[in-house]
Amino acid sequence: MSKRKKMAITMIFVVTFLLVASSFYVFEYTEPGYRMSVAMHGFAQIADNLYMDQNWHGDTNQLLSMIEEARERVCAFFGEVKSHPTVIICDDKQKLARLGGDHDTFTVMLFQANSYISVSSDWLNVDVLAHELTHAEVHTRIFRGGISFVLPIPTWFDEGLAIQNDYREQYSDQAWLSITDNGVCVPSIDEYNTAAKFYAGDTEDRRKRYCLAGHEVAAWIEQHGKDKMITLLIKISQGAEFSNLYLSEN
Repeated sequence: MSKRKKMAITMIFVVTFLLVASSFYVFEYTEPGYRMSVAMHGFAQIADNLYMDQNWHGDTNQLLSMIEEARERVCAFFGEVKSHPTVIICDDKQKLARLGGDHDTFTVMLFQANSYISVSSDWLNVDVLAHELTHAEVHTRIFRGGISFVLPIPTWFDEGLAIQNDYREQYSDQAWLSITDNGVCVPSIDEYNTAAKFYAGDTEDRRKRYCLAGHEVAAWIEQHGKDKMITLLIKISQGAEFSNLYLSEN
């Protein structure tokens, strides 16, 4: 065998090894990768895009019913459902740590939006499921392909849309009135454009921001209609700037 062929074989081996090693690291030790490969980590598939930890002891029929009711909320809000997120049910604390959350959504933007929702029994209800499914639907609509690491909408708008299908009392109009002293002291929503600012502080701080964001988005939709909201998401997917679109309608 010639020296050139030996070098080529060596390079192929090295590249293959690096690809395998990096893939193993991603799927085993990163939160998005772990969610993407739950079938390899003791999770059973019980329906399309629905996995549960094999040690989960909840009522499967009730789970399916809650997910269906949550999907119906999303469908009613958007007029149709375009997203196909993976929902992961887990109560194992070690696995939840590797999943990176017990009631949230990771969306991986690799040529299309692939959303992975992790929920534990502590948060397993229609409101939380509808909230997370809304995130998945929004992300599907605004990412148009390619690879992206930046959400093209402010965090408050992303969360404000999710609140529209989350009917918990803590995000109600009455809660908003209490937070804002009957609408007299309303913080600027632009303070919470980034995830770092929106999710900062303790649980009560975040709950207030969710409520403020939900009220802001609800008021915008009431003024402009859902069709304008759908159009806004379409234009963002085409590369338009959120602030220009949102403010031009006000």
